[in-house]
Amino acid sequence: MILRKYGVELHSLTEDDLELIRSWRNDDFVRERMLFQEEISSTDQKTWFAKLDDSMIYLLIVYREAQIGLINVRNINWEERSGEAGILIGDEDYRNSYVPMLAVYCLMDVFFNECQFTQLTARVRKDNENALNFNQDLGYLIQKEYSDHYLLSVSPEDYQKKKMLLKNVLAKFDSEEKKNTFSQLESSYLFLRK
Repeated sequence: MILRKYGVELHSLTEDDLELIRSWRNDDFVRERMLFQEEISSTDQKTWFAKLDDSMIYLLIVYREAQIGLINVRNINWEERSGEAGILIGDEDYRNSYVPMLAVYCLMDVFFNECQFTQLTARVRKDNENALNFNQDLGYLIQKEYSDHYLLSVSPEDYQKKKMLLKNVLAKFDSEEKKNTFSQLESSYLFLRK
């Protein structure tokens, strides 16, 4: 699968990407902002990858031909059209840029507009104020508070309201680009289950 919008591409994860993602995930800056903070071994990473199924979609973020991070929707409930979204930016040059927001808009547009999801959730550590603000800028609202994190959710309507505030800015990035590409199996997961 390749999703293309706003100048970013989101590519299906392959086994060849595992060590790059593991290095990002084990970076202190990233790890300290995750709920699970243990270092991940090469064996752990391969075991995780082998267990991926149709309730988990992980995509490599590619910007200007550079691999910069990972974005996902997991815990997908295809009947209810819901899942839990997440993102990590491994390339530190892009952590405080507009590119992560473009990648999230690309992902959310597909899941809300094309796949007709009714809700996305996210979990954010309480001490990660930047991530909390980032999610709230996308329309997420805090639903539940735990000892170490918040559970947030966003509906398509709340997402669209927030997105409208940036309509003119996003239009600058949304040129005539190549269409999204899906394998037959991916199409059956994303679209035929409606």
